[in-house]
Amino acid sequence: MEPKQEYIFNSPNRGEWLAGIQNIRETYCAPNWIRVILSEKINRSNFACLHFVTLSCIIDMVSKSGGKVILQTLDDDLHQYIINDVRIKIYWREEEKTVFTEPEPSPFNLWRIDEKYYANYSMALNQYFERTYFEGKDLTGLNNCVAELFQNILDHAQAHGNAFFAICYHEERKEIEIAICDFGVGISYTLREQYPDSCKALQRSLLPGVSARTHKHNRGYGLDNIVSTMTSKDSMRIISNDAFLSKSQNMEKVDPLPYNFKGTLIDFTISTDSFDELEIIDELNFG
Repeated sequence: MEPKQEYIFNSPNRGEWLAGIQNIRETYCAPNWIRVILSEKINRSNFACLHFVTLSCIIDMVSKSGGKVILQTLDDDLHQYIINDVRIKIYWREEEKTVFTEPEPSPFNLWRIDEKYYANYSMALNQYFERTYFEGKDLTGLNNCVAELFQNILDHAQAHGNAFFAICYHEERKEIEIAICDFGVGISYTLREQYPDSCKALQRSLLPGVSARTHKHNRGYGLDNIVSTMTSKDSMRIISNDAFLSKSQNMEKVDPLPYNFKGTLIDFTISTDSFDELEIIDELNFG
């Protein structure tokens, strides 16, 4: 079947890329096949975690409607990376193959968020990074960060399985890049009774104790835990509904968006310089 709709992405720029993602969401006619073309300006060096998770959500949206995405990459190296290294196709071949309980042996991982596996996966991911790159380092903060993000999606997003997580370690920059995206209801929608304004809802979601009151065990969005551990080299960005928030240790800015991004995209970078050495606890033998 030939694609009936075609979408071209000419830039990896966050604003332009997300506008293109939103255009597909608003104009896609199910169950059409569509063609998504990534121009030669989009290559492996500038194709980040946020691009992977949003593209994956688009593929999942189209796939669940009965359609199919034909992905055409004009940069050969990026094509090799997406198809053969990341193996993005495997997520939509069979239902049983859409979830991985172990991370891939690579500094980059893409994962569909699934309630059955998220706890084991986040723990395995932490162990993989500790064993491969950060032996002797305390990665508790990284593990808690990933777990908080997963739980947030499962508790609040109402995404019906259309949620993806990506993590990449850039050894040369000493940074871990993380992105998580869902096509659910969005933060401001979930908090609409408390904060009807999307910009204010995003700001409030970073404060301790803010909760959507959907699950008794969940004391909030968990984003405050991530914010509290940020160092001067870390940064975070959130897009949800019609608001965009950027956050660093000393700066917070929120702006309205010209469209409603139904769902949430969170991406941030963590400096590995902040990883402390593991404390060695002496064993006491009382025998």
